[in-house]
Amino acid sequence: MDFSFTAEQEAFRDSIREFNKRECTPEIARRLDENEEYPRQAFQRMAELGWLGLPFPEEYGGLGGTPVDIAILVEELARGMVAAAQAFGAMIYVGGPIFQLGNEEQRRRFLPGMIRGDVHLAMGLTEPGSGSDAAALSTRAVRRGDTYIINGSKMFSSRAHVADYILVAARTDPKAPKHRGISLFAVPGKAKGVTAIPLKKLGIKAIGTCEVVLEDVEVPAENLLGKENEGWLSLLQSLSMERYYLAALCTGGIAAVLDLAAPYSRERQQFDRPIGTFQAIQHKLADIYIDYQAARTLTYQAAWLAAQGRTGGGEGNAAKIFASEAYMRAANQGLQIMGGYGYMMEFAMQRHFRDAKLFEIGGGTSEVLRNVVGGQVYKTW
Repeated sequence: MDFSFTAEQEAFRDSIREFNKRECTPEIARRLDENEEYPRQAFQRMAELGWLGLPFPEEYGGLGGTPVDIAILVEELARGMVAAAQAFGAMIYVGGPIFQLGNEEQRRRFLPGMIRGDVHLAMGLTEPGSGSDAAALSTRAVRRGDTYIINGSKMFSSRAHVADYILVAARTDPKAPKHRGISLFAVPGKAKGVTAIPLKKLGIKAIGTCEVVLEDVEVPAENLLGKENEGWLSLLQSLSMERYYLAALCTGGIAAVLDLAAPYSRERQQFDRPIGTFQAIQHKLADIYIDYQAARTLTYQAAWLAAQGRTGGGEGNAAKIFASEAYMRAANQGLQIMGGYGYMMEFAMQRHFRDAKLFEIGGGTSEVLRNVVGGQVYKTW
């Protein structure tokens, strides 16, 4: 089994590492986190390098990259700054459904601007009363002539405060079963009746998260993506892509924890010797490293299978579960290794501790994804 990258992928990974030295430095990451400031500069620089176009075909200005290429980008970005990887995430969460569902006119209207970094995107799926049961949404869209009138609210919508368009899932047939009768709309973020309310949260503070209220929002019918009542399948495809993307992000986060903890264990002296010479510390480093290698293997296996069009076997969900929980374990152990210094806000380890928790919740909780994987194993093993 060959786990090596191509020469082009190795060069790509090296270029991302150089990018991190300029655009995702510890100082920048700390400033953006403390000020809850969106990483616009890093995002725009990614656009200039063409990276935002990685998931899309060349005919729309993209690079036509594979899921493995995307995993490389996300892992390395997260190793430098998790917020940068999350900023790229809009290309997966929102760009994916636009490409999959959109007609040719819509693809050419939205994708080039997204790829250039001129159009910022957000997802509006989760609601105050529906999270893991995402299809239980109650936001309504009613057609009136050439427009749809949308009413409802969305929760935990990342980037909504900077979004030019919010991809809103709304119920267009209230009589249909809950997994049907759902449509997707590209709603202008500054349209009349759209209000994005920033929310205070524990981590990933540079990527703002909002409640989005939609009150009699008029959306042109031409902004309906795909056919009316058939948006749920595209959302499932997007969420499937999200699994290996988040697994790659968490894998990069684990590497970042090692980047902090291992040097600290060599530099910090206690009892007249580096703390890294003590078995207790070495075991913690070993555990983080083992988790890193396991998460990385699961992630790239899932990405490789996705590149072959094989996404139904549960590998993506397994990778996301393991990598997210491993990132949380790593951040906790890294904090323990650094002791009081790791607990101080001036050091990056506490940020990883705060950031890591999100990924056991967002993008499918560990509990829900275990239900999915367990059901597959029960039926097919």
